[in-house]
Amino acid sequence: MDYTLDSQAKVDSFPILFPQCKELEGVLTINGDDITNLQALSGLTSVENLTIQFNSQLSSLSGLDKLKKIPGHFVLNVNNGLESLDGLQNLDSIGGSFYMNNNHDLLDLEGLSSLHTVGGKFSIIGTSELQNMAGLENLHKVGQFFISNNYSLTTMAGLEGLREVDELSLIGNYNENFDAFVNLDTIGKLLYIADNFFLTDISGFENLDVIAEGHVIIQNNGKLSNCAAYAICAAIALTPAKVHIANNKPGCDNSSEVSSDCLNIFNFNA
Repeated sequence: MDYTLDSQAKVDSFPILFPQCKELEGVLTINGDDITNLQALSGLTSVENLTIQFNSQLSSLSGLDKLKKIPGHFVLNVNNGLESLDGLQNLDSIGGSFYMNNNHDLLDLEGLSSLHTVGGKFSIIGTSELQNMAGLENLHKVGQFFISNNYSLTTMAGLEGLREVDELSLIGNYNENFDAFVNLDTIGKLLYIADNFFLTDISGFENLDVIAEGHVIIQNNGKLSNCAAYAICAAIALTPAKVHIANNKPGCDNSSEVSSDCLNIFNFNA
């Protein structure tokens, strides 16, 4: 069953209409220009699928404080007044995908401090005030992690707990390095690094053991001259047809250039 709350009055009436509701099956959609708070939803502990979008007056998610799991998808898009994720501090898992896009006033991710798993795609796109990933320290596993076009994002600090992803795409952000990925050891399918104009260093992937299917794309990172990390070197050696490296700074401008630096890494690990 689908539930739509498109006004503050409907939000406030939810516990009156559903006084015993703690675990909601179906889709709960919250979108209304006059919605300013979600306090009336304080009884919810699980929502199968949750969509919160196009709420220009909603500054936080306080009221969802008891929410522990979302078995399906969580869509948190285009809430231009949203400054914090306060209210999500007990959310520990999302079974499906988590789309957190174009929340232009969102300052930090501190409200996600309990989140440890996103089973599907986790996208953070167009969050123009976000400067780091602080708040995601307990995030260990993600399906497809897509971080793109966050123009104030100068560091990935906060992702030090990440261990495993199926796909990792880092596109068009303003960070200089990937030091926060120091504990990432497994990528299942794809590593995609592109259009990061300030990126100079990917040594943060030094503990990445494997990109299992060997898909690697590193392109249009104008200041990046060294792309030799063990897992990238292994992909070049074992699955060269799946590796595309181009339009970076000399030294990382094509697979052949990177291969030269890889010799030192393979000798070190021999």
